[in-house]
Amino acid sequence: MAIFSLLNSASIILAQTWTATSLPSTEYLRVASSADGMTLLAGTYDGPVYQSTNAGSSWTALDIPLPPPTYFARSNWYGLASSADGNTIAAVAFSGPICVSTNAGVSWSETNIDDPFQGMACSADGRRLLAVAAHQAYPPLPPPPSSGIYLSADGGNTWTPANAPNIMWFSVACSADGTTILAGASSLGPSVYVSTNSGATWNPTSLPSAAYACTACSADGTRMIAGSFSPGGVFTSTDTGATWTRAALTNLDYFAVASSADGSKLAAAAHGGPIYRSLDSGLTWTPTDAPYTNWYAIASSADGNALVAASMDGNGGTYLGLVYTWQSLPSPRLNLAPSTGNLVLSWTLPSRKFALQQNWDFTTSNWTDVTTPPVLNLKSLQNEVTIPAASGSMFYRLISR
Repeated sequence: MAIFSLLNSASIILAQTWTATSLPSTEYLRVASSADGMTLLAGTYDGPVYQSTNAGSSWTALDIPLPPPTYFARSNWYGLASSADGNTIAAVAFSGPICVSTNAGVSWSETNIDDPFQGMACSADGRRLLAVAAHQAYPPLPPPPSSGIYLSADGGNTWTPANAPNIMWFSVACSADGTTILAGASSLGPSVYVSTNSGATWNPTSLPSAAYACTACSADGTRMIAGSFSPGGVFTSTDTGATWTRAALTNLDYFAVASSADGSKLAAAAHGGPIYRSLDSGLTWTPTDAPYTNWYAIASSADGNALVAASMDGNGGTYLGLVYTWQSLPSPRLNLAPSTGNLVLSWTLPSRKFALQQNWDFTTSNWTDVTTPPVLNLKSLQNEVTIPAASGSMFYRLISR
């Protein structure tokens, strides 16, 4: 009889220390992160999009194409999204165009759709992209014949208006495969909608009417979070938006929320207040040591142990527009499941390097690295290693590198 054992490390106390990056003080509108938290993006108001490939240690400005400015400045980056590996980047300014890079920002293609865009989302493989706009809120721009939600299933080569309600869309998020979509809007009626078929049809949720400026969801799309302007608040769902629970948080405006791949680790950034974290899918919340400022954007790594957040300057110079990063030591949990005569070891892609090791006798020090490289499952954002279901005993562990 084969015996396989997984040795998982105990939970590590969170450091909860935020560090300001070297980026200049200005108005930051959006941030995005790759699944491992190494590639970060920060979009500014009437300025560049900055990119970091080393978790925020250093930054460069991306050379994104911009058409001549119109009524609204075209470099107000309200939409940013990244694929899991950071190679596909989607960026959209307030009134367009939608720009996509498939080589980590080296070159760009653009689709010149004019609309007051407010947000973007991207599947883990970078093939499915979404952009939402609030064209009803800005009369100087004539509303196009669209609901304000745009879909691409081919990495941004072509875009199709979604068959969704024509309301003022402010935020969008999607599952790792792009099948489940969560979109927030400002409306006197239903303000948050869910699609479970890649945007073909949309269902209103039971959330109260408000201006939902931020949304996020787990990799499988079952766990969701939505934040709105006061007095709306922050709401969480564990059943793909069928039911919602209001978070016990300070009654402030929430412009930014984020979720880990499994939906257990959530973050909510209050405008003029703290950044909160939850480790139990929103049941309880704890404020971090982030400064009280005009938080406007936040993004998470797949494991939820690396965050990037950005603020806008304001309040008479009291608040500085800066980009901050936060990191705690991951403690990934190993899972084991049968698969057609084999066994699959899996763990959420960590925000630091870990090695999978094996040992016939866990009481000895004879641990060796498993030579089979892990493969990232783009639907779950889990590293997977397939091993033969052989006879005998074997112990497995993950060790930080």
